[in-house]
Amino acid sequence: MSSPETPEPGKNPLPDEAALEARYQQLKDKMEASAKASGADDDGKGGAMGRAMRMGSEFVVAVLVGTFIGWQLDKWLDTKPWLLILFLLFGFGAGMRNVLQLASKENRENKKE
Repeated sequence: MSSPETPEPGKNPLPDEAALEARYQQLKDKMEASAKASGADDDGKGGAMGRAMRMGSEFVVAVLVGTFIGWQLDKWLDTKPWLLILFLLFGFGAGMRNVLQLASKENRENKKE
């Protein structure tokens, strides 16, 4: 048995360019068919479900961060529950702002296409 570095005498160790191009095109066709079957976008940005998950998670994180900051300030300043309520509302506002920014960005990108 010969190693990959030493080809057998009389045999070409590398496939010719046409064979490589044919294999590349075949793989590319299979990948495109798989992407179409799975419903993925052609632009590589992910589907609508991915965008919706991002919007939802950004909203939840903003509310949680606002609540945590308010809770910690209430503990530190002994103003329970006023700063918690205030920062919960700030978190809600920040989350809505993030969602609206993402939605308007998606809308602008869709209009360009």
